[in-house]
Amino acid sequence: MGKYWRFYWPLTILSLALLSGKLLQNFVLLEYPNGVIELAMFVLAFQLFKPMNATLIMLPQVVNVLSTSKQAYASTLRFALFASIILSLPVFLLAWTSVGERAILFVFDLSLDRVEVVRAYLRIISPIITLTALSKCFTGILVKRRKTGVVTVLQVANLLVLAILIYAGFRAKLSAHVTIGGSWLISEMLFLVASLFCQKRFAPMSLFGEHSDAEYLTWKTIWNFAWPVAMTTFMFSLSRPIVFSFITKLDDLPGSSAYSVDAMVAGMGLVFSFQMIFHGMVNQFRDVFVTFGKDDFAGVIRFMALVTVFGTVAIATVNLTPLAGWYLSTLQGAEGETFQVARECLWVLILMPGALMLR
Repeated sequence: MGKYWRFYWPLTILSLALLSGKLLQNFVLLEYPNGVIELAMFVLAFQLFKPMNATLIMLPQVVNVLSTSKQAYASTLRFALFASIILSLPVFLLAWTSVGERAILFVFDLSLDRVEVVRAYLRIISPIITLTALSKCFTGILVKRRKTGVVTVLQVANLLVLAILIYAGFRAKLSAHVTIGGSWLISEMLFLVASLFCQKRFAPMSLFGEHSDAEYLTWKTIWNFAWPVAMTTFMFSLSRPIVFSFITKLDDLPGSSAYSVDAMVAGMGLVFSFQMIFHGMVNQFRDVFVTFGKDDFAGVIRFMALVTVFGTVAIATVNLTPLAGWYLSTLQGAEGETFQVARECLWVLILMPGALMLR
């Protein structure tokens, strides 16, 4: 089990990096005038963006398993580029067309000015889907060569760049969507360049054989491998906008909630940011599975179960101690209704690691 841990722990640092980035975004948004509304609009925009972006989560495993030669890797890279462009189209439509505006109004019960804020975020972050697809291919090759430490360094560096950009945008008094969306876009562009450099430096294609897998590694083969995970991830992510759609319509139901819609959206956004650390930990099981599962299926399952128990205990500990208040109030700056909503939602997260492991 020790070899699994040595392979796995650098990948779990990615979850901490993701959480840290979200913490910073949430904290800065709440520092703006009308911070709860600013955070709520970002949360809604992200829920429209996430299903498409999350569908690409299987790309590192596609590269890990199927890229057994230069030609096979080239096929997976072209597939990733094409898939990311297709997945970007709905987000572009939401951001730039009148049809997209009507679609957002249908999904979320918002005023026109708030819809424009949501669309402003989407206009900036929509290219991130393609950037993510390509960087996942490059980091997938690094994981295939068991260079997980390099991937960790890349993610930590990306977090530092994101933090600097967000701080600079806030200090320059840029609007919230430019500060958060623009910083995210620029950091992903730099991450793509850095991951390509590291892939060529630490896992060059010269290490792969010259024999061609192109005859059998068709896009159909890649699709057959990828679509089950891609579809379950897409459906899981699609549940979020459905939940928030219901929440934004609660104002039409008198007495349906003790909290305002903005507070509920913002509070749940804080909790979903917190759960990324545990969600990310469990998601890294995919890399462990495709790397070691063929040789020691039972051992990998035991390792997964142990990590899942740890994650569940960790969430319970946060809920049962002052850590929950410290995270929400001190680290995130939540107060009033937003704090109360987030505090209540944290309890539901105890069920999450086990459910994700089984999935």
